[in-house]
Amino acid sequence: MIGLYKPVAGKVLIDDEDIAAASGAARLKILRKFGVMYQSGALFGSMTLVENVALPLEEFTDLPPEAIRLIALMKLERSA
Repeated sequence: MIGLYKPVAGKVLIDDEDIAAASGAARLKILRKFGVMYQSGALFGSMTLVENVALPLEEFTDLPPEAIRLIALMKLERSA
């Protein structure tokens, strides 16, 4: 669904946009509409769990570090 593999037939539409046909900035715009949670093995071993959860917020937002840490902690609390 997120475009790791091209479909053999048909389209994968996200908000009426075909992710398989999109490229460059258009593809990034589609991909930023959702996140991916891998089942195992996708955490950076050199980082704490909070740092792993905070990483996308650091990369893709302009939030201050205190807000990012608070959001990461809140997300982790929700999953408990």
